[in-house]
Amino acid sequence: MPSLRHGLVLLQRSVRYAERMQADELLHVVQECMPSSL
Repeated sequence: MPSLRHGLVLLQRSVRYAERMQADELLHVVQECMPSSL
């Protein structure tokens, strides 16, 4: 069933994208909390 395999690939991509977005958001929050001199 290629459709099921394609769905799993899309799910993995969306999960990786969500993880990357969360990491970027966390990094942005850390940069905001820390003084710019660091």
